[in-house]
Amino acid sequence: DHVLNTLLKMERGGIHDHIGGGFARYSVDEKWHVPHFEKMLYDNAQLAGTFARAYQALTDASPSDRAALKRAALGIVAFMERDWSHPSGGFYSALDADSEGVEGKYYVWTAAELRAALNQEDFELIRTVYAIDDESEWTEEIPDANVLMRWKSDESLARNVDQTPEGLQAELVRIHKQLHEVRFARVAPGLDDKILTAWTALAASGLVAAGTAFERPGDIERAQEAVDFLLETQRDENGRLRHVYHESTGPRIIGMLDDYGSTIAACLDVYQATFDEQYAVAARELCEVAI
Repeated sequence: DHVLNTLLKMERGGIHDHIGGGFARYSVDEKWHVPHFEKMLYDNAQLAGTFARAYQALTDASPSDRAALKRAALGIVAFMERDWSHPSGGFYSALDADSEGVEGKYYVWTAAELRAALNQEDFELIRTVYAIDDESEWTEEIPDANVLMRWKSDESLARNVDQTPEGLQAELVRIHKQLHEVRFARVAPGLDDKILTAWTALAASGLVAAGTAFERPGDIERAQEAVDFLLETQRDENGRLRHVYHESTGPRIIGMLDDYGSTIAACLDVYQATFDEQYAVAARELCEVAI
């Protein structure tokens, strides 16, 4: 019950990027409303797996609550694969909090911006769901801004707009896609484009969890690509891991303990999902090197 409560409050919160998927680094208040807008790979990688495993475990939760867990997990996966995926198989590390020198500018919305992006019916729906210019208002950095947050449960919000939870979510998917296209035209936060071994391994484990929970083989294949990159590129001739990769420098810096621990775990996760024995062998070899 506690796990479900925490994850649902995070999913509804402003810490969750409802438009583009993924989670910010932390909230600056006790309501999960206003985040520090920086996004980190290690947070999102582990949250993808956590939401997916919660969906699997919490079978007695209501259908709308389980749908929210699935929505959060797959939103993270979509975000990681869209915005952080590198052709090598690795994943980029982070997105900055600010753009154009203002924290959160890329993510927040004024009522005027929403009204300009949507027709009147869709604007009224978004205004109700996300309490625009009401509880979601955040004007400390930007005048008239709102950090999008759902302050009520999916069931309660659906009743307020005379829809089923499933019908409401279908409408929101459509509207979120429109808003994402509008937001894409904004100046984006800076990308930290280094690839860290441990964090890419965490992403692989998160993808395996999501791919397994929701029967999405493509996520497992993407996890396998990430682990292949770590084993083929980030191991040196002595079988030791390197800590970081950048396309301008290649692999560098001797691996840390978390590089080994996370990569070993990712190898075992991919092995359990594919039964390809090379990943179990690699996990054992990396264990021996670490020891």
